[in-house]
Amino acid sequence: MLAGNAMGRRATYMYGALLPPGPRGHVDSGLGKTVSRGSVSLVPPTVSIRETGERMRVDGIDIVFQVTPAPKRRRK
Repeated sequence: MLAGNAMGRRATYMYGALLPPGPRGHVDSGLGKTVSRGSVSLVPPTVSIRETGERMRVDGIDIVFQVTPAPKRRRK
């Protein structure tokens, strides 16, 4: 509590939080990485798994899928 402001100021210099990213991105000491400055989004799926047992190779790994639908809600 007593050193909070000083520690925050030190961390700003120590981790380079105010430095602009270079051609290789943000380079720092490896601890306390900064948060992403990009946008948040989802990539839409290109394949839909429709039934249990479908197989697919993803990045060299064979995967067997199991469809697990959401449970039905009970009426009150």
